[in-house]
Parts: sequence; C-alpha cells; structure tokens
Amino acid sequence: MSPVKIAHSLGLPAHDLQIVHRGARLRDIGKIGSPTSILDKAGPLEPAEQQIMRDHVSIGVRILEPIPCFQEVISIVA
Repeated sequence: MSPVKIAHSLGLPAHDLQIVHRGARLRDIGKIGSPTSILDKAGPLEPAEQQIMRDHVSIGVRILEPIPCFQEVISIVA
C-alpha cells in the first residue's frame, strides 16, 4: 500500500496528504550523492558500503534544507 493511501486511511487532512505525497517521492533524493557502483551492486553490501547508503539520508536533508517549499517533507526524508 502506498504511503499516501496509508495516510488517507489514517484520516489525515488534505494538506498532510500532500506532504506525505511529496515526501514519499523525495525520500531517496540523497541517493544522488551515492556511488553508482554501490547503488547497482548485485550482492550484499560491505559494512563501509552500508554506511555510505545510510548517509544518503543526510545528503537528502542537505539538498532540501535550503528550499523553503520542502521544509515540511524533511522529516520524511530524514
């Protein structure tokens, strides 16, 4: 079930549904800073690679922080 459908089933107001929708679309934006070799790796990730993937969250937050219209979705990306 999509995040928006879940939010809708919880009875969230329309404004919050829009935030969930935008946040769901942007939640992995930080992966833009992750090496393709790790993103495309077929097998399990090494511990150092796992840490790089965990860091995509902070990268996503840094991308969105300066953009006023995305302030409400930062908590979803983080």
